[in-house]
Amino acid sequence: MDELANPLQACVTSAIAFSIGAGMPLLGGAFIADHMTRIYVVIATSTAALILFGATGAYLGGAKLWKGALRVLIGGWLAMVSGQTSDSTLEALCTPCSCVAVAVCCMAKS
Repeated sequence: MDELANPLQACVTSAIAFSIGAGMPLLGGAFIADHMTRIYVVIATSTAALILFGATGAYLGGAKLWKGALRVLIGGWLAMVSGQTSDSTLEALCTPCSCVAVAVCCMAKS
């Protein structure tokens, strides 16, 4: 392991970054009553946060800002879409809860 690698520092930095990254869309939509407006605000806030974190990482890493921002933005969007898709699939599978395997699935979901 080279002298620059510090697993504890990486762990703490990741935990802080994920906490801030998760908090931004939550704060953006937490105080909005209208359902559709809240969705649009969360999407916009998430997009802005992904661009900000991507550009910051690129700056700190010495890369081009737009490349880092675009990479994190596309990766974040794909992660959100795949998470929503897998949640919908899991929900569709767990609705009946008629057999043991599906019951275990339902318990894991809740």
